[in-house]
Amino acid sequence: MTLDVAANWISNWPSVQADPSQLLQPVGLTAITLFGLFVLVSCLPLLRAMKSADESASRMEDPRSGLDATRVE
Repeated sequence: MTLDVAANWISNWPSVQADPSQLLQPVGLTAITLFGLFVLVSCLPLLRAMKSADESASRMEDPRSGLDATRVE
């Protein structure tokens, strides 16, 4: 995502310099930049939640048989 945002800025920089009002449009660099920031900001909490869910699933046991639910026998 970071590379995508950077590539968009690099490729559109000459047109932004020529007409800075392009940044005020609802589509284009502003939208992709805001989405990129959203992805980067939500990445760490999402990874933390997935890791926590994985750890709790590995500790989960099957109450009916007393066997570990994640272990294949």
